[in-house]
Amino acid sequence: MPRERNLLLKSLSAADFSLIEPHLRPLEFKQHKVLFEAGQSVSTVYFLYNAIVSLVVTLSTGESIEAAMVGRDGVIGASAALDGRVSLSRAIVLIAGDGAACNAEALKGGGNTKPHTALSVDPPRTGRLRAGTTDGGLQCHA
Repeated sequence: MPRERNLLLKSLSAADFSLIEPHLRPLEFKQHKVLFEAGQSVSTVYFLYNAIVSLVVTLSTGESIEAAMVGRDGVIGASAALDGRVSLSRAIVLIAGDGAACNAEALKGGGNTKPHTALSVDPPRTGRLRAGTTDGGLQCHA
């Protein structure tokens, strides 16, 4: 899996990446494909290589606004998937491309007892994703 194509994956140590890599599967992102809807439970996390995904929020007035655009510097679905909550936005592919996907359980450590990559929402309810090693490491806010 070409980890250099996603900046979040690239920032992980080789040891940490080796624990996630077996769970990553290549994925082609087709334009206009909806990855998940607002209010939906999210169990898959998406790492983009050259695609761009738009996160859209529907207001109480019925209007929709684009809350974020995510590309190769981030990850889609991690906050909702890792904290066990539902998504607050709709994720739709804006620009087609490729990337990788994996089950959120694999990113949580999957019961692995040796040191592993920690991906968690930090702090809860802010929607910011913390990524790094168990000794602290880096953060990438997506």
